Amino acid sequence: MRMAELSSTSGVSIPTIKYYLREGLLPPGRHTRANQARYSEVHLTRLKLIAVLSGIARLSLAEIKVILAELEGPGSVIDTMAAMQNALAGRPSREAEPHTEESRAILDAIVDERQWIVRRDSAAYEAAVRVLAELHTTDLHWDGAMIAEYAAHAEAMGALDVQTLNFNGAPDDLLVQMVRGTLLRRQLVDALVLLAQQHSTRVRLGVEKP
Repeated sequence: MRMAELSSTSGVSIPTIKYYLREGLLPPGRHTRANQARYSEVHLTRLKLIAVLSGIARLSLAEIKVILAELEGPGSVIDTMAAMQNALAGRPSREAEPHTEESRAILDAIVDERQWIVRRDSAAYEAAVRVLAELHTTDLHWDGAMIAEYAAHAEAMGALDVQTLNFNGAPDDLLVQMVRGTLLRRQLVDALVLLAQQHSTRVRLGVEKP
């Protein structure tokens, strides 16, 4: 297809497509004449991925470039997934915070006990350490057993997430699935937990149904 058709089919404007081409976010088309090129389903899929990463994931073009570079590199789908998770989780400050080492020890113990095969230098790992450190500054009654129970539920949800993915398609499509699934599941689980809090509070206080 020509650029005009690519724009019409994808819903992305021609100036934006040209910008993506200049920035290397979109692979070049197959040149047919001096000033003409043809584009394929590969370009449509890549535009869909960029739209998801910049739209619902709200990543910057710089962050998207890192993910796409990993996608096109020699690494595995696991490496690309790690780059995507790093962008979604955000890189925390490397400054030492109170309770950081204690929190890291708690997380290390959970990961070891559950035999999780994960990267301990990832943004997701650091995000978990940061949250655990924050918990130490509150008056919430969280203990190691409760955190371990949360980890068990997280493992079940992570397994459900992976079950929804189609690993036989194009890598771009897989990333679209991962991002959409991760973000939509976050919203769904957060909403369900809020409803469960309403229920549990009423049960604990002995309040009848509204």
